[in-house]
Amino acid sequence: LIRKEAEVAAKPCAHEVHQLAAAATSDVRLNAPLYEACAPHVLPGGVCGSVPPGQGRVLECLKSQARLPNGTAVLGAGCAAEVASLARTQARDVHYNAPIVAACAAELHDAALCGGVSSHGEGEVLHCLEEKRLEPAMSGACEAAVTKDFVQRAASVDT
Repeated sequence: LIRKEAEVAAKPCAHEVHQLAAAATSDVRLNAPLYEACAPHVLPGGVCGSVPPGQGRVLECLKSQARLPNGTAVLGAGCAAEVASLARTQARDVHYNAPIVAACAAELHDAALCGGVSSHGEGEVLHCLEEKRLEPAMSGACEAAVTKDFVQRAASVDT
C-alpha cells in the first residue's frame, strides 16, 4: 500500500491508506514486509532487538544500523532494501517519520515555520524543516531530529 499510495485516487481511500502507512512506518510489527525481512535484527538478540516497538524507534534503529561508519553492512540485503524503501517514503512525506513528527509538533503547526507548507507528499515539509532547522524559533528537539534524519539520508547516498 505504501508504495502505491500515490496511485489511490478516491479521497476517503487515500486518507485511509495514509493512516495505515503512518502506522506501518511507526511500528515495525505492522509492516509485514519489513518485519519479515528484518526479523533477525528486530527479534531479541538482534541489533535492534532490545528497542521497544512503536513511535518509529525500531525503524530508526534499523536505519542507523544499515551501514557502520567503516562501510560494513550490518543488515541483510532484503532488510536493507525494505529500510531504504521506507526511508525514501519518510523523505517524501514527513508524516511517516514518527520521531520528526513528535519532535517538531510545534514547528509543523506554526505557519511562520513549516506549518504553512500546503502541499505534502513530495518532500516539501521535510525540506522546509531542513532549511529552517537552525533558526532560533526551532526547538532543540526538532533541530536534532531533522539533523539526524538529514545525516542518515546523506550517508545512505554516499554508500
